[in-house]
Amino acid sequence: MKKVLFLSNIPTPYRNEFYNELGKTVELTVIYEAYGACNQGIRFNWRRNQVKNYNAIFLKEGDIEENKINFKIFSYLNKKYDYIIATNYSYMTEMAALIYLKSRSIPYFLEVDGGTVQSENTIKRLYKTFLISGAKKYFSPSNETDQFLMHYGARKSAIVRHPFTSLRNSQVLPYPLTRQEKSIMRVELGISDKKVLLGVGQLISRKGWDTLFDIADRIDAGIYILGDGELRSEYEKIIKERMLTNVHLVGFQSNENTAKYYKAADVFVLPTRYDIWGLVINEAMAYGLPVITTRKCIAGIELVEEGKGGFIIDDSSPEELLDAIACMLQDDNLTEMMSKNVLNKIKGYTIEKMVEKHIEELL
Repeated sequence: MKKVLFLSNIPTPYRNEFYNELGKTVELTVIYEAYGACNQGIRFNWRRNQVKNYNAIFLKEGDIEENKINFKIFSYLNKKYDYIIATNYSYMTEMAALIYLKSRSIPYFLEVDGGTVQSENTIKRLYKTFLISGAKKYFSPSNETDQFLMHYGARKSAIVRHPFTSLRNSQVLPYPLTRQEKSIMRVELGISDKKVLLGVGQLISRKGWDTLFDIADRIDAGIYILGDGELRSEYEKIIKERMLTNVHLVGFQSNENTAKYYKAADVFVLPTRYDIWGLVINEAMAYGLPVITTRKCIAGIELVEEGKGGFIIDDSSPEELLDAIACMLQDDNLTEMMSKNVLNKIKGYTIEKMVEKHIEELL
């Protein structure tokens, strides 16, 4: 059995699922820098006993310290592994690990969840090129990420496309829900709206919810946003002052309740200004929801077929967002067609499929 080492920052539920599945086929060790990142506002309902099929090593208790090197990492890099795969190159500990591997000619792979080319100074670009270009192979989820990697010296022939996701096969609906099934779920949630527009994500500027608020009074549907964040109070004030009675900030929900909102909704919207991926797009599609998102969301660009699975719009255009929403809400035949298309597409983006692609490259 091949021995594989993953270098990671903190445990996340979807990564743990991936590692548990991969660990059924390889002898897997995952080194985490720390248990969490609460100091960055990142909290996951994760427990150590969820590790089932791999060996999890934590370099420290508590929160990650991204600007400090944890020298414990080097003692593990001297051990014999068939493959070493790094998932980050921006935290100091993993930077140091990559420099260590590169200086000793120890092959390593790089796996990234996304990336877009942005303007930066020459020194920063050269340093990132030094770290990224040294990998033997790259696991990339999208064409946009391919371009990002090649910008920093990756060889096109070394890039492997994999179906990045947080979902298992069992989490993808086998068929679109009927209107009656959606109505039943709305009753359970206490939703009386005839049409439901759903958004999921942090209440922060980057997610672009203010763009949605700008047009909310012209949307004939209930708007439900799941998530919390630093702008909650400000958004509540906007909703009250503008009397946006159809907008509901539901707050953070359990996985069970989140699933109910997905099932109750007609359309999913994420007006983000920047997302290097956006796993909520995968999740919405798994429930058969047509998607409206922006050209700044890589998951949207990669997964949503324009006009067939949803619409990709400009992130700074409230009118374009309004037109896309109106188009869907006014045409049930269109949304039913889109529901079938997104379910068909997302069936290829599951944890099991993701593992299959890794095994194909590792064995």
